[in-house]
Amino acid sequence: MDFNGIKDIINAMDNSTLDYLEVNWEGISFVMKKTGEPHVEHIQKPAAAPAAAPAPAEEKPAAAVSAPAPAPAAAIVPAAPAPVAVAVVPEEDLYVVTSPIVGTFYESPGPSKPKFVEAGKVVRKGDVLCILEAMKLMNEIQSEVDGEIVEVLVKNEEMVEYNQPLFKIRVK
Repeated sequence: MDFNGIKDIINAMDNSTLDYLEVNWEGISFVMKKTGEPHVEHIQKPAAAPAAAPAPAEEKPAAAVSAPAPAPAAAIVPAAPAPVAVAVVPEEDLYVVTSPIVGTFYESPGPSKPKFVEAGKVVRKGDVLCILEAMKLMNEIQSEVDGEIVEVLVKNEEMVEYNQPLFKIRVK
């Protein structure tokens, strides 16, 4: 793979709806990850301010980039109300489960299998909450408390960092 090949992969990633790409080929390895943080910041501002002024500013860059760019922004818009709903729950009553390792988050034991947990499900100490894959090893993450899942903070197949919050549990 030469420099132009890498540039082509970068351009393809920019013009796609992919959020994460890892390439390992003939001794060359690299990871590309898109962050949605700038879009989230723009989306949160209209919630606090009148929607008329910030909306055109957000649409102009999206139109200048390409057609696939508006789709991820639209996918992020529904996620904005979720933190508002969580803010209603007193934080001192919540137990936050964090990732003990860096890896890939899986919400179910397989693609066609049901999720381990969802918001609203009651869990007991020792129940499996998710699987984190690291270096081809599947690590079950178990609940350390009895309680109710208030929020799942990570999406399926998303990369997580060490100590990143995964779940909020209302302790019972």
